[in-house]
Amino acid sequence: MSPLPAYKDHYPNDYSACSGCSLCLLICPVWREKRDLRHTAQGRAKAFQHGARPEDIGNALFSCAMCGSCNTICPEGIDLKGALASLRRDLKDGRIAAIIKKLISDNNRPAMEIPKGKAVFLPGINLGESRERIERITALIGHGKGILIADYDGWDIGLAFEAGVDMPVGRLERFLDSLRGVKHIVVGDGIMKRILRLHLPGVKVTGIGEELSSLDVVKKRLLPTDLYVIESRSYNIDFKTLSRHYDRLRKDCRCAFNLDLHMVAVPTTATSMHRLLEMEGIDSREQARWILKGRDVKRIVVESMDDGRAFMDVTDIPVVHLADIV
Repeated sequence: MSPLPAYKDHYPNDYSACSGCSLCLLICPVWREKRDLRHTAQGRAKAFQHGARPEDIGNALFSCAMCGSCNTICPEGIDLKGALASLRRDLKDGRIAAIIKKLISDNNRPAMEIPKGKAVFLPGINLGESRERIERITALIGHGKGILIADYDGWDIGLAFEAGVDMPVGRLERFLDSLRGVKHIVVGDGIMKRILRLHLPGVKVTGIGEELSSLDVVKKRLLPTDLYVIESRSYNIDFKTLSRHYDRLRKDCRCAFNLDLHMVAVPTTATSMHRLLEMEGIDSREQARWILKGRDVKRIVVESMDDGRAFMDVTDIPVVHLADIV
């Protein structure tokens, strides 16, 4: 799988345009924990501006949680997330590649045949293993008209993109071919949202958080004493649109959100490949504590059960998935 191209319409520039303003550090969980510029988007940009090669900063390339927060705040229009994915591919970490290729081979299921004009749900791995939850989400977002649950949702394709690992020849193409002509794809994984939007530009692709939180039956059950935790990857891809969406939701429901003053979603980092591959990464539990700091909430409502588990590890406050409050 070749590196994904940058979102040129939204992010027309590359690392050479970095002015060193440091705005990307304001939200970066890696900077907050490490306080080492080499592990930040700004540090990578300055390194390459001064002639560095990917192998010169290899460890720094794999410390990023790929939450996408820096993309939303960069005033120079640099696709920092896309650039990092390409650099990881150029570096080719053999240990990570071996792990992911094993996962890919173990998950070699054919894509389902989906009739044209249908809607399909790709749950991903962020929802946990509850089939009941997946079916509840499908019933809610199907609006009584039906939406198919994909037999194979491409979760390993998203993981390979994040790690910079090539997919077997034809694997991505077969997956995409099964989705061509589909009217609407709802995803549980923000990485997959990016991949599908780049490769299937004519198909509507949305995240489950946006879909569920648009429903009156869900909004009526959100309380002013709730902390609503937005899944940062999916949100940050659609920052301009979804920041308005969640601002309206906040006014309607009066609950708290994991949003900073710039309306960027503060990540727990629990959805990153570090947890899945048991790599050293940012402590998602510490990130969860930071999000909770100073808040007086009675319940935590999450869009991703990976985020939910991070909060469960640090607090006795009840944690529930957005679909489960209905």
